[in-house]
Amino acid sequence: MQFKKQILQAWRQSTRQKQLSILQLIGIVIGVAASLLLCNYVNWHYSFDRFHHDLDQLYRVSSLQREGDAMETNALSPAGLGPGITGQLPGILMYTRVAQWIANDVVLSHGKQVIRDDQFIFAESSFFKFFSFEITSGSPQALKRPNTILLTQSKALALFGNTNVIGEEVLFENFKPLSVAGIVEDPPANSHLQFSSIISFRTLQDWGFEVFGDNELDIPYVYSYLKLEKATDPDLQGNLITSLVEKSSNAEKTAENVSFTLRPLAKLHLSSSDEINDLAGTNPVRGIWFLFAISILILIISWVNHLNIFGTCIMRQETSLSVRKILGATSAQIFQTIFVHSFFMNFLGIITGIIVALIAKPSLFPYLNIPVHQGIFSWLQWKPGIILTSVILVGSILFSLFPAFWITARHTNALQLQTQDFKSKGIRVRLILVGIQFAIILTLMTGGIVGYQQMQYIHQKDPGFNLDRVLSIRSPLGFDPEQFEKTYPAFKQFLLSNPSITNVGFSRNIPGNALEYTGQANIDGKKFPFGLSRNFIAPDFIPVYELPVIVKLDRTLLDNNRYAYVNRKVVDLLGLRDPLDILNKTINIYGWEVVIIGVTENFHQQSFHHPITPIMMDFTNISEASVDGYISIKYKSNPSVKVINDWVKDAFYDFFPLTVFESTEVKESYYNLYSWDQNFQIVSMIFTVIALVIGCLGLLALSLLLIQQRLKEVSIRKVLGASTQNIILLFARDFIIVILLAIPVASILANYLLHIWMNNYAYHVEISWWVFVLAGIITLLIGFFTIGIQSRWVAKIDPVEQLRNSL
Repeated sequence: MQFKKQILQAWRQSTRQKQLSILQLIGIVIGVAASLLLCNYVNWHYSFDRFHHDLDQLYRVSSLQREGDAMETNALSPAGLGPGITGQLPGILMYTRVAQWIANDVVLSHGKQVIRDDQFIFAESSFFKFFSFEITSGSPQALKRPNTILLTQSKALALFGNTNVIGEEVLFENFKPLSVAGIVEDPPANSHLQFSSIISFRTLQDWGFEVFGDNELDIPYVYSYLKLEKATDPDLQGNLITSLVEKSSNAEKTAENVSFTLRPLAKLHLSSSDEINDLAGTNPVRGIWFLFAISILILIISWVNHLNIFGTCIMRQETSLSVRKILGATSAQIFQTIFVHSFFMNFLGIITGIIVALIAKPSLFPYLNIPVHQGIFSWLQWKPGIILTSVILVGSILFSLFPAFWITARHTNALQLQTQDFKSKGIRVRLILVGIQFAIILTLMTGGIVGYQQMQYIHQKDPGFNLDRVLSIRSPLGFDPEQFEKTYPAFKQFLLSNPSITNVGFSRNIPGNALEYTGQANIDGKKFPFGLSRNFIAPDFIPVYELPVIVKLDRTLLDNNRYAYVNRKVVDLLGLRDPLDILNKTINIYGWEVVIIGVTENFHQQSFHHPITPIMMDFTNISEASVDGYISIKYKSNPSVKVINDWVKDAFYDFFPLTVFESTEVKESYYNLYSWDQNFQIVSMIFTVIALVIGCLGLLALSLLLIQQRLKEVSIRKVLGASTQNIILLFARDFIIVILLAIPVASILANYLLHIWMNNYAYHVEISWWVFVLAGIITLLIGFFTIGIQSRWVAKIDPVEQLRNSL
């Protein structure tokens, strides 16, 4: 009953001070809703692969190749690793292997239905024992047989229109028949391993690919997963695997400079590792955890705002509190009253904040690439969500206890509540809290400015080639490679007959794609100290992208020799001063000899997250690269790209029937490499603005208190001739000083955090001193404007009327 009375009293006090209560509630609501939505994003990334059983026992083997001081980490490992260590090492319960096709995607067909598939894998029957993916029909044992395929439900519907298709035939690349042996549930979106169909690993071996053999220990070409016994040390296990491979007679090249390490499956997605060929992709883990930190900081700002506004409310209740003390109320009763009132506002704000987050979820989640069906409360099963929930619960209690403790502990009698000393100390405490708020806001704002600079830098810096007005189409999958080589020249000439098309080129990969990593190579009989990235190209690729050539030799490509260009990075790593010195040298790789006949300038094949790597561009026969190639088309500004695309599409189907047309604008696809960075910048700026709004609400409430306390002083100053500007400066002075003091603190913190964040980029802007000054000026202006609105209203009051009312 007593508690109910206190709740009703808290409600009455809130309704009596509607303006301050609304400001207080808005701050908490915005803070809770924003932190919940941000934390859902972090929680979504944290949840990757955590649906698998025995997760803490599952690992993926990575290869570490060393050459001197250089080291390259590869997510792939040799195909013979799993069979080779089975039964040889203690602590390993089982292994499974996953492989991809030599091309990025293939064509699957059934009758007249033809589909381009870029998410198919090769796997063993142990795949379903290792991972927790569900088979709805059929048996995983079918993967022990060659030429069998399992389809996901969505892929079966796309090919057949239904899922009752066991025993049906699917053509792989239009000429290799596969028997459908089962249907699998589509993998969850929060799985690093995405697939639409699974072909038996035995099929690869039967097709004669030696790199997928059970005895292969040299060339890393598969993803090897291990399940360890509980309490097994993965680092020790990695060392044991390395030692075992070194002793194996099958390992000729691997033992020299390659070791193996085990990465926990639970950490593949959220990892700062720069492994090449990583199915989990490159996820900027620092950025994700920065967003989680922002969610916590927004909560803190909202609670500091709550303390400021609630303190103002208490100052307005000083008379009623004094009366209660005079009538015999104990400190415990005063404490309980203040605590209940404070917690009531916190609780109301939290509930409303959750409702706002639920309303905002359908609009925000797709933008953050989170499935809309992901419930706002489903996060409670994961660590970030549990942490934030704990922060909300503990924080709401602590920030409710603080004002109650502070008032009852320092002021034990009725008269103290009325003294000027009490009021001035309260103001000083709240000014300090404002300083903390704006130090956090300044830190976030500085990060937003530098983030904007980095994105401008990315879009303005020359990547080393010209991506403007280049349309790329995929080579016709399922089309006989030798026939494609014969047809391509006629197709190219037909395209060039269009006056709007200026150049046509062919390559295995286009700018933005990850290139094949060759690993060990020799140049003129000497070991190259770094792995080479290789792209197969036709000579017409270079003029399409206007790639600057430093030196070159004229060679006919009709003889039996293989030729290649390299980028300047190769020259530099060899310690050669003049690019001419590398011409006619021979690269020996996988037993092939390739003669270097040209050197290009360095270029950014991938995003600025990665350093420029040594690249060789192999002038191969078109048939060798046609399995997974691109035809790049340079066009004029008129007509539009849509008109060009439609015309090219018609021509493509005329020359390559019964295949799939797929096109993209190269510049758009290249800068899509920064889509996460752009989203991160926008999201962080939005929530920085939210934090600033919350801070201004607290500033507004505190200025209201100061103005009410000094109305009499303002009236006297006006009578004595003070101008409006003097009055505004009178109230703004203390706040300006607090914000000025917050600037150096925020600058030091922001500088430290920004240097950590910039480590995500191999190439980035320098953090300039003026960025901190600009953030400070913007914050000062916003703060001054917030206070100035209230101060200007006070400056216009009638001083005589105000003095008469104060008597």
